[in-house]
Amino acid sequence: MDLKVKGGSKDQRTFTAKGTLRMASVGQTVEDGQKCRWIEVAWDSEIQEDGDKAIKEKQVYKVLVPEKFLAKGETPLDHAVRAWRQRGKGGPQKLKDPKSADEGPLPILLAGPLKDAKSLPKTEVDSKLGKLQCEGVTGTLEFKVAHGETVKCALENRLHPDAPFGAVSTHWLIEGAPGLEGKMDWTMKLIDFGDKAASEMPDAK
Repeated sequence: MDLKVKGGSKDQRTFTAKGTLRMASVGQTVEDGQKCRWIEVAWDSEIQEDGDKAIKEKQVYKVLVPEKFLAKGETPLDHAVRAWRQRGKGGPQKLKDPKSADEGPLPILLAGPLKDAKSLPKTEVDSKLGKLQCEGVTGTLEFKVAHGETVKCALENRLHPDAPFGAVSTHWLIEGAPGLEGKMDWTMKLIDFGDKAASEMPDAK
């Protein structure tokens, strides 16, 4: 998905980021008698702060979840068997708590049902799949992070059954993230898809 982010820090500096976010199913296994699937999220971005030189950043997350919890209405991270993260050129590091918003955006990307969810009228979204009439849903999520702070996220998702993982586009407004001032604005739209995904952390099992 095409990724664009903008926001501000508490030292009065603003930043933007642009790049891509990829979500894929990259393998299956059986764990404690349950069929499980590896879900991998990777993003490459260039982050620029107040006109400074852009800095490239790459992060990869890999989570093992029983397949029965990868369904509408379920909360996958509540049932994660284990998870890994890799930053830049570093090696994979095991995540102590993949549900923690301190670790990154996994709790949003693999969230369960939204709080105060409301349906929206269909609207046309132009994406890699063409121009689609997409159903919409809005709602909120909340997470506790370090020092007891609460991160609030308002979401608007545009969905279609032909899209991988169901999402054609999504818009997030995140408030209360550590070190940030005001709201951080995320927009993503489907720009590519396929059925031959390979893990970027093949040795993380």
